[in-house]
Amino acid sequence: MSHFSKIKTSFKNLKILKKSLENLTINECHDALDFFRTSSEENSLIALQKNDVPISFVWNENEYELVVDLAFWNQPFSLESFLNQLSQKYANSIIIHESSKQGFGSVSEIRQKDGSVHLVLQRWV
Repeated sequence: MSHFSKIKTSFKNLKILKKSLENLTINECHDALDFFRTSSEENSLIALQKNDVPISFVWNENEYELVVDLAFWNQPFSLESFLNQLSQKYANSIIIHESSKQGFGSVSEIRQKDGSVHLVLQRWV
C-alpha cells in the first residue's frame, strides 16, 4: 500500500531547485505541468528516480514541499541524507545566484573534510 509523505523544505526557487537536483545526478526533472498535462500542478516539479517512481516538489504558497512514497524510495542514500545534500547544493546555488546579481563571480568551490563547502567569490570594483 502506498503512503505519500509530505516533508517541509526551505526551497523557494524552482529553477535553482531543479539545478540542485541535477547536481545530485537526478537528471530527469520535469515541470509537473508537462509531466501530468494538467494545470493543477503548475508550480510543481517532478524528478524521476531510477525506478521511474517520481519524487515531487509541490508549491504550498510558501515553499516547495517534498512529496514522496517512502515505500518506493530508490536512492543510494537515505531520505534524510538526500535532503541534507539537496539543501547544501540548493544553498550553494542560491548564494552564487544572488551574489551574481551584485556583481560577484564564483572563483572556487572546495569541499572540506567535514562535508562543508568553502566558496570563494570575487567582485572587481
